[in-house]
Amino acid sequence: MLLLQDILRTSGVKSEIFAESISASGLGLARSFDLVFEEEADPDVSFLYHHSSGSPVADWFSRTPARGTLWFHNVTPPHFFQPWDQRATVSMASGLRQLHELARRASLSIAHSQYSARALYEAGAPKVAVIPPLIDFQRLAGCEKATLAVLSERKRSGGIDLLFVGRIAPHKAQHDLIRCLAQIRRSWDPHARLTLVGWIYSQRYMDSLRTLCRDEGVGEAVCFAGAVSDDVLAAHYAAADVFLSLSQHEGFGIPLVESMHSAVPVIAHENSAIGETLGGAGLLLSSREPQEVSNAVREVVTHPRRQQHMIRLGKRRAQGFSMTRTRQAVVTTLLPHSGRAFARGRPAKSRT
Repeated sequence: MLLLQDILRTSGVKSEIFAESISASGLGLARSFDLVFEEEADPDVSFLYHHSSGSPVADWFSRTPARGTLWFHNVTPPHFFQPWDQRATVSMASGLRQLHELARRASLSIAHSQYSARALYEAGAPKVAVIPPLIDFQRLAGCEKATLAVLSERKRSGGIDLLFVGRIAPHKAQHDLIRCLAQIRRSWDPHARLTLVGWIYSQRYMDSLRTLCRDEGVGEAVCFAGAVSDDVLAAHYAAADVFLSLSQHEGFGIPLVESMHSAVPVIAHENSAIGETLGGAGLLLSSREPQEVSNAVREVVTHPRRQQHMIRLGKRRAQGFSMTRTRQAVVTTLLPHSGRAFARGRPAKSRT
């Protein structure tokens, strides 16, 4: 959102961010949503609403007479959360219901993938544009030396390093990754390791993952790194042999692109937008069954020529998501919808 705001401002559009809740790190970067009503009557203001879950803000956006654009990040199907988190289940179900009103209300809807665009059209959106997420690869330019040193020392004992980046949530399927690690260690690499980077979205699901690690006998081989800084994330990418994703739902999948940019071959279960995002540069699996995943990982890491071929394809694919290209797509697609004032050649105002 901050990257988008920078694009708007450098294009001559005044832009402010309003949020329903603001963390300590967001103070000074966003304003309380309670203040948005002061802007509603201004004919030069256009609102841009980011939608990924249920929110009272979505109800307001559906009712406001001001011009509006919907920025759709997709909504995780609620059934993934039902056994784990009732609050998340309700939020996602609400988000799917609200999507129909939001899509019909917005003069323009923006999706990050054709997969998400189809959901918008099915919800009744009259006009949809597909723009990839704004991915700032410069975030990964640095590498936290202390973390990289620890990871490098760990590699000296042998064994491959599997990496997955994504919040700890049921649809990300970290449980399948743990089972696959156990299979790899039993069948061909007893020293294999798995690092899971991401903040805890569901504590109950997180607790089940720790229990699963104990039951599978891989507790010492799984690292729950939590939420990390950009420099630490870059170190994890640098140490990884394979980025393995068995996620069951992705509206796009930014870590897939970050991995390709970081020269890490990607193996992923094909569903939702994952195949579209990889664009033929990764190895797509039709199954999450541990033995089949184990075989696929072994096929990649034990054949250096294939591994290097995947890395080359991945880096080429990642270049297609450069900030330069995506920024231009935002400017040419979004700015004509930022309001009559911008069209007349003087700065308009955007509220996101």
